[in-house]
Amino acid sequence: MKLSLFTACILIFALPPVLAQLQVDSPPPFDGTSEMKVKIDGNWLLLPMDGNERYNKVRISDKDGKTVFFASVLLSGSKAAWYAPVDVSKYKGQELVMTYQNLGSAPHLMQSDSMGIRNYSADRGRPAYHLTPKDGFMGEICGLVYEKGKWNAYFLYNPYAMTPRPPYYLARAASEDLINWTYEPNVSAPKFSGDSVVYPVGGSAYFDRGNRSGFFDSGAGTLLVVENSDGSTWLNAGPGAALSKLSGVGGKSKGSPTLTYIEDFKLWFLLKCENVGGKQRVNFYSSPDLKSWKLACAVDADFPSPSFRKMPVSGSDANFKYVLWSGDGRYFVGDFDGKKFASSFPEPARLFYGDAKSAQFWQNATSGRCLVSAWIEQPGDLMRTVGQSFSQCMSIPWEIRLADTKRGFRLRASLPVEVVDHMGDPLDALGIPTMQFRSNVFMLPNAVGNKFAVVFTFDTRELVGFSLRAGVAKFGYSKTSNIYEVTRIEDYKHIQKATDPRPDGFTSVMMFVDTYSVETFFLDGSAVLFMGDSYINPEQYIKIGCNGEIFIEKVTRIPILPTTMEQRAKAAREIIESVNSPKKKK
Repeated sequence: MKLSLFTACILIFALPPVLAQLQVDSPPPFDGTSEMKVKIDGNWLLLPMDGNERYNKVRISDKDGKTVFFASVLLSGSKAAWYAPVDVSKYKGQELVMTYQNLGSAPHLMQSDSMGIRNYSADRGRPAYHLTPKDGFMGEICGLVYEKGKWNAYFLYNPYAMTPRPPYYLARAASEDLINWTYEPNVSAPKFSGDSVVYPVGGSAYFDRGNRSGFFDSGAGTLLVVENSDGSTWLNAGPGAALSKLSGVGGKSKGSPTLTYIEDFKLWFLLKCENVGGKQRVNFYSSPDLKSWKLACAVDADFPSPSFRKMPVSGSDANFKYVLWSGDGRYFVGDFDGKKFASSFPEPARLFYGDAKSAQFWQNATSGRCLVSAWIEQPGDLMRTVGQSFSQCMSIPWEIRLADTKRGFRLRASLPVEVVDHMGDPLDALGIPTMQFRSNVFMLPNAVGNKFAVVFTFDTRELVGFSLRAGVAKFGYSKTSNIYEVTRIEDYKHIQKATDPRPDGFTSVMMFVDTYSVETFFLDGSAVLFMGDSYINPEQYIKIGCNGEIFIEKVTRIPILPTTMEQRAKAAREIIESVNSPKKKK
């Protein structure tokens, strides 16, 4: 859609954005149950799924009535948007019985000896630079680690659902550049027994570089900690290794437990956010050998998926502080002696705002950097409504540093080189050299659609507040109350106090817009705002609004590309060489 010069330069009043949704008919209610017998001749029984179906109670049993699988799944009797696998390799040559709630027509089951691999990036609406599940629902992040040239992300995964519900698998995806991802085999699966099932509900990874665990013949490797739905916590030292159940580390935690080793004390620490006497607190369990554990200390804080890290202050090799990090982007900075953590401030500060959940540090990040990625939570039934076969995504990585500021110790975010390398050439998005207006909203004529970043530079001195908008999302800041607002279709999702007031003067903000998430980053590093929703509309406009007088100096649009500049240059050289090289005579 191309705008005239007149249309591009006028101001428009704010109208509530409308989410472009696919209108689908609700499936009829279930009427009784059905049963079908299946002769197993493959390793995988593939169930047809469709996001617009009702959740159907499905049970698969062997000839003796023993449960092989049961769950509420989006079983389809007419068409399949995707197929979800059930491992039946132990039952080859046998007959299994599947019972399900009546669909009107029998589901068309398939079988296979192997899981096929296809190019998921070509799917309609698949984000360009965010990790999503293959199909189904992606839950909490359960470990992030760099090993053997690849970035590995572990996360909860349910291939039978589009909304948060058990049972979960522990899935893994790998990347060479943190932009393009491939799906690896699942790490663990639900275990069914009669009418009960045990499945992973959280986890974390730690790269044991010095083989302090003694588990790795190569001298280094990844340790996984997994918490199950029954409250048990397990240690996994890699593929094929025996699982070790940890005792003395409490019970069920809020979010994921995280494992770290602190050289200063020659101790392993496992952190859990647990309910103690009706109050959430972070418990530090310590062990010299990963076998005997005891409670070392506790911090009264409701920090789901807590992480702990020693960080240099302002890049100093001599000054370090410990950071206690919450999965929702809040943190404490302080001192730790192995038995007590003393925060430098009474209330937690915040770096991430909005829909960021279960954010974890990347372990063993290259060049000693501290990188963080979060799960960006989307509205429960959104992806079903818009006709997708996958739900939820992981954020891009953010590089984190600890600074000593005039207001105290603060975490600051920046873009890692992996993201910067995938940025294309910047283009003007404003349409005119500069702009000034008062208490209004301006629609950018040259920033339409998604899969790009937009950089705004504007003067805030005469403003009461400002907002940046993409489709259904509005990210705002109020100077009078010092709060960030994350709004969906004019309804507040998050109203969160800023850790520090935004300074007056020129402000630069970068907004990353993909098909189902927006990340808004203040270039001074003080805040990153997240929102998960639908931004798939190719005619979606980016807008800037204000309360008070604003002077916009510059707005640029930067494409996020699947390849780096170096890769593109290499491909161009190869094309030129192939054209210029003499062809051999036949």
